[in-house]
Amino acid sequence: MAKKTRTELSTSAINTNLPDNTQELITPTTERAQLTDERESVINYKDDLGGTSNAGKFLTVATDGESLTMVDEPSGVPDWVTFVTAVNNLMKLTSGGNSGQLQFFDTDGTTLGAQISWVDGNNKLVIYNAQGQEEINLTGGKILLKTGGVTALTIDSSEATFSSKLSVSKSSTNFIAEFQNTNGTNPYGVRVKDASTPANNYPLFSVSNSGGTVEYFRVNSGTGAATFSSSAHQENLIINDVGNNEGGIRITTSTGTYYHEIRGNGDGLYIGADDNSQGGSGADIRFYVKGSEKMRISSGGDVGIGINPTAGYKLDVSGGDVRFGSGLKFASGSTLNAYEEGDWTNVYNTDSGINNFVDTYSRYTVIGNQVTLYYTFTIGFSTANVRSYVVLNLPFSQRTNTSSIGGSVSCEQNSSPYRASVGTIMDASIGDATRCYIAFWPPVNGNHTVEGIIVYEKS
Repeated sequence: MAKKTRTELSTSAINTNLPDNTQELITPTTERAQLTDERESVINYKDDLGGTSNAGKFLTVATDGESLTMVDEPSGVPDWVTFVTAVNNLMKLTSGGNSGQLQFFDTDGTTLGAQISWVDGNNKLVIYNAQGQEEINLTGGKILLKTGGVTALTIDSSEATFSSKLSVSKSSTNFIAEFQNTNGTNPYGVRVKDASTPANNYPLFSVSNSGGTVEYFRVNSGTGAATFSSSAHQENLIINDVGNNEGGIRITTSTGTYYHEIRGNGDGLYIGADDNSQGGSGADIRFYVKGSEKMRISSGGDVGIGINPTAGYKLDVSGGDVRFGSGLKFASGSTLNAYEEGDWTNVYNTDSGINNFVDTYSRYTVIGNQVTLYYTFTIGFSTANVRSYVVLNLPFSQRTNTSSIGGSVSCEQNSSPYRASVGTIMDASIGDATRCYIAFWPPVNGNHTVEGIIVYEKS
């Protein structure tokens, strides 16, 4: 008896396919038995698959509808589709005409969602959505990524070019991006190129806070000037040494081989102008405040304050006074700890017979403890006493009222030299530490012009 197919068993209750042309009632029991036999037959069919020569082929129902057979590819496959399964399980799509496409439709079967296209002769494979706005394009040795109808990224064998802004955002406990050149001979790093027509003061490179409202570091376009700013630290630029090397800054020039350096020097600071001694005589250090030079150290080591130092003077000061708070030390060990000069009011007190005193000039100079007085006054003698004297007050008290006071006095009467005997200037018998006495032997009646110098030691 020939076995019925599963379909025939499902649709016929009476088996008329008997050898003697008789009929056989098919019961559910006999149907199940026949189905079981068919399942076992299919399972055992592996023993007759034809060996390794049929590896990778397809098992399909034969044309008689009742048996299985081995084929290279399923029936109904178009000519431009080829299955190469015996070697590497490959399905080949051969483009017809100019291009071939693999299309993907929505569940309605009519709405195109996306497609893969191959353009024959151009070696171009394009994966894109139905609108053609988002696209992956493989052509001419390049990979092009397009979004919004615009190419945003181009990748070839040498570089990746972004036509849109590159933004990397990721939650991570480590660096979110790293760049490393593994070439040990020429290990170039990362370069940021300026625009072909740069605009000054626009940021070429910028580091800011998360909102972009506070800029920490910037390199300006056009000038290359770098700007550091910080709201948290006084030190906007911190340079740390590596491997016990002194960290610092080197300033080079494009017109010469010399350079300048500012770097650490142990626990000190090193500032070097023309640090490699390749410059000329103009190597100096200049200090500017509010746009004007205030101090300069010349290449010869001379220091000028308010002036370009004159060669040969280690300190050259102009435009103001010099104040020494603790004195001026000399190589010999001596210390000059005071210097002063100015005017003082010459108040006089005279004995009888002197009148018409007029103070015309009174100036002093103090160097250390030594006081030098310069004076000029006019005086008249009304009587010819044996001795007459003028009492001058001192701008600084003497060390003691018996200190030695020296000086010189000259007198003229009516523009003619007048010989006056000048005796002791200090009269200890009537003096004190705040006054000085000038005596005349003998005085001559009339008006006289007196000028001279007094030197004494102050307290």
